[in-house]
Amino acid sequence: NLRHDPQRGMYLTPNPAVLESAREFLLDELCIPASFRDLCAVSWCEGGGTGALARAIQYAISSYKDRVKGKMIVQEKGWPGYPFLAKAHGLAFEETAVDLLNPPSDGMLVAQIIHNGTGLRIPRFHWDILAASRASFFTPTILDIPYAGFDFADFALPRAMQYSVGIPIGLFLHHNTPVIIAWSPTKIYGAF
Repeated sequence: NLRHDPQRGMYLTPNPAVLESAREFLLDELCIPASFRDLCAVSWCEGGGTGALARAIQYAISSYKDRVKGKMIVQEKGWPGYPFLAKAHGLAFEETAVDLLNPPSDGMLVAQIIHNGTGLRIPRFHWDILAASRASFFTPTILDIPYAGFDFADFALPRAMQYSVGIPIGLFLHHNTPVIIAWSPTKIYGAF
């Protein structure tokens, strides 16, 4: 029932039940606990992973402008498109260590679940430290999820997603840290 509206650049559905069903499916895939779902805003965008990340940046800027402080912080040796997205959104650009242990506290952090420059899977205790430290400043973190599930490809999809995204997301929720998830399922479902 989705139809494309080229004037507005988006897909529209006349059926709110379809959108609610899609929202619940997405929250299930991302392992969002039921107790947090009422706090989740879901926004559908075009452009695959880049579109999802751009939408997440726009949301962070509009919702946490005083906390973003005009700066986007990313892991070094990451995706080469990050500096361009920062510039397109009027943000200064800064890099931090891949392991995420001591990122700057001022500015919006974009953290990759799996670092696509090195393939590093960030250890659970690093996510816990990061989520706790970001909570103390109430600074937003965008979790960029470019290859959800591939890091645990030996498992069935639900378990792979729990380990890949459920643990980091759950730690941010546990620490009551502002977290914005940029995810496009194109890679996990083999659509390329």
